[in-house]
Amino acid sequence: MKQYIVKIGKSYLTSYQVVPGRKTEVIADIREAGINPYVFQYLDEARIVADALGGKIVEVHEEGGNN
Repeated sequence: MKQYIVKIGKSYLTSYQVVPGRKTEVIADIREAGINPYVFQYLDEARIVADALGGKIVEVHEEGGNN
């Protein structure tokens, strides 16, 4: 299953909350690299948040190997 994170500039979304209303509003916590980013399971959800924050979606590639 693919997973996604939202990047805003050089920082990553670590948590968010959608505020219901006439226009989608997102309250977000954004931190620089080195902090665990919030991982989305669904591209549509990631797209809504990224659009609201002016960020971009990055697909997560799990590290690990076939030893």
